Amino acid sequence: MIRVIRNEWAAARLSTRIFIVITGILCTTGLAFVYYASSRWLADPLEGDRDTTLLETNRVEPGSSAGDPSSQIRYRMQQHQILGQHFDATGGAKVLSSTVSLRYSGTVTFGDGTRQAVAVTKKNGNSVRISISSRFSQTTICVTQRDGWRSVSRMNEIILVEDLSSEEIAGHKRYLSVISELFLASVNGWRMEFKGIEEFNDDLAYRFDVMVTRDHQVSFFIDPESFLNIGRIDRIENGDGSVSETLRLHFDHLQAGGLVIPGRVEVYADAKLNQTLIIEDALRNGGVLDSAFERPVLTQ
Repeated sequence: MIRVIRNEWAAARLSTRIFIVITGILCTTGLAFVYYASSRWLADPLEGDRDTTLLETNRVEPGSSAGDPSSQIRYRMQQHQILGQHFDATGGAKVLSSTVSLRYSGTVTFGDGTRQAVAVTKKNGNSVRISISSRFSQTTICVTQRDGWRSVSRMNEIILVEDLSSEEIAGHKRYLSVISELFLASVNGWRMEFKGIEEFNDDLAYRFDVMVTRDHQVSFFIDPESFLNIGRIDRIENGDGSVSETLRLHFDHLQAGGLVIPGRVEVYADAKLNQTLIIEDALRNGGVLDSAFERPVLTQ
């Protein structure tokens, strides 16, 4: 066989030889590019360097060799497909990337059974305003990149305005994102790791871990059928070295201007139900003014 190939090569015209060589180079380059593109991913922005692998994991498909490039390519392609289907289910990349503000309102029921009205406004991923109202009073908490305050009003009269503690500000800043940090990780270069499929809330779900900051990691759980985000676990590394975990379960998803968000969120801290949020109305890109986040003035 080798002798036949040599004879045909020797008899071939120069133009034919050139065509074969160029075709081989293009095929090799194309395969190399596919492998490079599938393995290239965004790295931890806190570290400054980009990763050369899609996700920081050595996991491959069951029964395959960890050194088998084709298995790793298939595994990474699966990760991309899951993320793509999740983003499509959430409204699509165009909706996600163009979401600037989000307002939603409803009720929140705390662990002791207390139920109050709640309204939340987020803008640009750097400002959030939360108002919780009872029959006669309203407490508003606002955090921006430059300020953090709490106000209390009764009968439409502002009776208290005070600074938030540094711990409160840090806690609220962890949740300034208008859209999911999973999407932000894919476009901003935050470190992400695909954990495969595992049990979550008595069911199976795809798990992705995102390192938002050095002390804040989020595990997202994606439903294999709807590809919606059915929950998340936030892990916070405290100053004393301990780690706090908060579990959120997502149900009854609804649309807000094309953006799909959970309509009911159950929040668990230390394995106990801390609060249940029911969203009754939501508006995406509703023209939120910066003045909504300005510190109010005492009226008495």
